[in-house]
Amino acid sequence: MKNFSTRNLAIVAVFSALAAIIYLFDFSLPFFPPFIKLDFADLPALIAAFTFGPVTGILIQIVRNALHLFVSNTGGVGELANIIIGGTMAGTAGYIYQQNKTKAGAFKGLLAGTIAMTLVAMPLNYYVILPLFSLFMPLDTIFALSAKFIPAIHDKLTFVLYVTLPFNLLKGTVISLSSWLLYKKLQPALHQLRS
Repeated sequence: MKNFSTRNLAIVAVFSALAAIIYLFDFSLPFFPPFIKLDFADLPALIAAFTFGPVTGILIQIVRNALHLFVSNTGGVGELANIIIGGTMAGTAGYIYQQNKTKAGAFKGLLAGTIAMTLVAMPLNYYVILPLFSLFMPLDTIFALSAKFIPAIHDKLTFVLYVTLPFNLLKGTVISLSSWLLYKKLQPALHQLRS
C-alpha cells in the first residue's frame, strides 16, 4: 500500500507541475472580453482522470491551481473557479470513463464533463466568482469592459448567459477534443505507469 500511495503522489506531482507550466500559456479569444482566457492546463488532469481515476484528476486540479497562486493576478479567485470547474470536468469525465473503458465511454465522459462544468460554472460565477471579483474591481466596470465585446452584457445574469455559458462550452469542447487525441497517443505509456 505504501508503494501505491507513493507512486500516486508522484504521479499527481508530475501531472500537476506539467499543468502549472501549461497554465502559464493562456490566451484571449477575439470574441470574448480580454480577461476571459483559454488555456490547456486541464489536459493533464483529464488525461490522468482517464488513466488513474477521477480522484487523481481532481487532485491535480487542486495542486496545479495552488501552484499558480504564486503568480496569480486574480487574488486566488480565478484559481478557486478553476479548481471547482476543472475538477468537475475531470471528476465527471474520469468517473464515467472508469465505468466503461471504451471509445463510447470516453466520448460520454467528455460530453458529460463538458456539460457538468458548464452547469457548475454558471451559478458559481453568478453567486461566488463575480461577487469575489467585485472586491478588486467594481462589477459595473467588468460589465462595461465585457459590453465592448458583447453589447448585450449589462449585469450578472447577462454576463453568465453571454460569457460564462458559451466560454465553458467552447473550452470543454476544445479540451475534450485535445484530450481525446492526446490520450489515444499516450495510452500505451500511461498504462505502463498504472501497472
